[in-house]
Amino acid sequence: MVYGKLLKALEPRAYEEWFAKQLRGVLERRLAPTYERGYEYENYIESAVFDAFYGGKLKAGSEMGLDPTIKRKDLILIDGISDDFLEDMEEILRDLHVDPAPDIARYEKRIRPLAEMAVWTSYNEGKLEFLKERQERFVHLRVMPDACENCVDLEGTYPIENVPHPPFHINCRCELEYAGSPA
Repeated sequence: MVYGKLLKALEPRAYEEWFAKQLRGVLERRLAPTYERGYEYENYIESAVFDAFYGGKLKAGSEMGLDPTIKRKDLILIDGISDDFLEDMEEILRDLHVDPAPDIARYEKRIRPLAEMAVWTSYNEGKLEFLKERQERFVHLRVMPDACENCVDLEGTYPIENVPHPPFHINCRCELEYAGSPA
């Protein structure tokens, strides 16, 4: 797994940048004439999803002054998120393989939003899982100042079992956070 600066940052943007860079490298290697078919990108995907999930748990823990741990059930959640992204990635790589004149930039434009969704999904699921472990009853869904109208309508505090799971769309930056007791 990739630790170090990414986990210390605790911000999904750091994961996104690293993840997109790794996936661009996968595309470039796929275009190399000496490329031997392999699945090295699976390691990047699993690392990014794990790191973002754990980063979410760390962020939730820091909001409450606690230290989280990764549990077996977390690994099952992480595998599910990774598998969903792998399916999308496989489709893009199949298209790249049959493209007579592949353009990295075009494929990167398809991968980048998927990478962002995988990172933000993992990050928020990590936060939610930590709050569930702490037996919190409420979660706050926070939206960014430039959020779309649909996301603004969702902002608020929810019972933990009924909270919507962000991200809701490409470029969504909605985030789950510790709510404490409702007012």
